[in-house]
Amino acid sequence: MQEFFQKIEVNNEYLQILIIVAALTVLITVVVLIAKPSARKKNRKLRRRLNSNVPIRSDLFESRWIVSDDARNTDAKKCSGFKYIDTSGCYIITVYEAELKNPADYYRYDEVYIGQSLKICQRVHSHFSGRGSGNIYADIREGLFVYVKFIPCPPENMNELEKKLIDEFQATESYNITRGGGANRPN
Repeated sequence: MQEFFQKIEVNNEYLQILIIVAALTVLITVVVLIAKPSARKKNRKLRRRLNSNVPIRSDLFESRWIVSDDARNTDAKKCSGFKYIDTSGCYIITVYEAELKNPADYYRYDEVYIGQSLKICQRVHSHFSGRGSGNIYADIREGLFVYVKFIPCPPENMNELEKKLIDEFQATESYNITRGGGANRPN
């Protein structure tokens, strides 16, 4: 009879440990579920901002770099194009093997590069024309479909936005070699 009660005491100790482990698991799950919605909200806000911008194909961007009625015209006052509407912000360059026909396919890119600049159009032009990321230029030369999205923002917000974009797009697993936000900008 004494052995029987000793077994119950041992089983009771295991039961207590099991209850403590179960309670900790529930507590951790609740904390994670409470913390996650704020991260989801931030991602949703970022996605909404991204989805409001239309991606521009690299060849279309380059053909509209400088637009003039007269090819001999060099007067900037009579020209238009991306060169003349530059602003600060971040940009997302995505690469696809096939042309992007459905906006829902935007996040199914093969490669991605995210950057920031005080003059985002000029910086993207340098990538597309061989004076920026060698990977992007090589993709264009190989006939892949390259697109860009611009996200204008003030210089003091560029580091934070670039970091968020690199994280959202997991760009360090593609063409970005750093996590971003390294530019020395005033806060």
